Amino acid sequence: MESQDTADESVHWHALYTRARHEKRVAAALSDRGFDEYLPLIARESQWHDRRKRIWWPVFPGYVFARFSPEQAAAIVEVPGVVSVLSVAGSPARIPESDIDNIRALVAAADATGALPEAEVLLEEGQQVEITR
Repeated sequence: MESQDTADESVHWHALYTRARHEKRVAAALSDRGFDEYLPLIARESQWHDRRKRIWWPVFPGYVFARFSPEQAAAIVEVPGVVSVLSVAGSPARIPESDIDNIRALVAAADATGALPEAEVLLEEGQQVEITR
């Protein structure tokens, strides 16, 4: 399969659900088949009984992002390790390019600082809220 044309209007980013701990294999297989893929990874220190080692872990365990057209979804699901394409109302859910760019920025910040940013607590337990929509 030839590389995907990013100027093609029918080609969008999508999230793929993978088998447990198959994210790197799925990303490599997608790349080998000519698809644009993105697997955001962060470094973590792991401790064994005799040593410490730096390991690259997925930011979103069980998920890989890929750019493809809806007609190519069947070929994507055939990739070993892919369980499904995340869908809305029966069609692959599109992820805006800006969301992928934000994830890339988050991963770059984590690489620079050595840790993912902490989430800010906006609500406290027991706090009353009003849902308007």
